[in-house]
Amino acid sequence: MYHVANVTGTDTSTARYSRMYEPLPILVENSIQIAWDYLERTGELGNPEIASQVLLDTIVIMIRHGERRKLLLSNRTSLRAGFVRRGARKGFAELADPRRL
Repeated sequence: MYHVANVTGTDTSTARYSRMYEPLPILVENSIQIAWDYLERTGELGNPEIASQVLLDTIVIMIRHGERRKLLLSNRTSLRAGFVRRGARKGFAELADPRRL
């Protein structure tokens, strides 16, 4: 005979999901670090002061819109920072505006 567990639905215990959510400061820090490392390795980092501000502003806006996935935050942010750097070389300073997501 096989024993069938009494399953009444999805396990929603906090232990199962606790690893999925990070406190916001940790989420922001980790997302920025992932994006920074990527931009540094690809040579797209540019001016560190501008890059850090673009990374932070973009991540904060995305978090305010409800995004909490660390890799999505870092991927979109690194793309935006790369666009800003390339745009700055071409004279497109308005790309640095984080509201233009």
